[in-house]
Amino acid sequence: MKSLEAQRRRHIIDCTIAVLVRDGVAGTSLSRVASEAKVAKGIICYYFGSKDGLFDAALASVREQMVGAVVDGAEALDDEWQRVSAFVVGHLSYVRKNRAEVLALRHLASTRAGGSEVSDHLAERFDEPPQPPRSDSSLDS
Repeated sequence: MKSLEAQRRRHIIDCTIAVLVRDGVAGTSLSRVASEAKVAKGIICYYFGSKDGLFDAALASVREQMVGAVVDGAEALDDEWQRVSAFVVGHLSYVRKNRAEVLALRHLASTRAGGSEVSDHLAERFDEPPQPPRSDSSLDS
């Protein structure tokens, strides 16, 4: 069984996601999250440090849920192409079932509202095309 602190953190993160979905990034404040979660703003700061910390925790939570939903099914398969197919289908299915949440958190990541390495990582992952690996061979001279 989860500790009371872990349950409270989870509840606050869930309420943050609900407020993000309902009110958007600009409309999400610690006051609104505290009201939604029925806790004092100080409790949110105790657990997450700041609004940025709360946003980063929400981003990380959705990322973990998405990875868990997508990867678990794909890893069980032996064939590489079946794994790729299961990954793509799982990802699309997760996004379809959690569309509002994913869009709200995608916007949060793209506006870099979290401002730490979690949101930076997500913004880089979604906004920049992959770069080819650099070669150190003498043929590049």
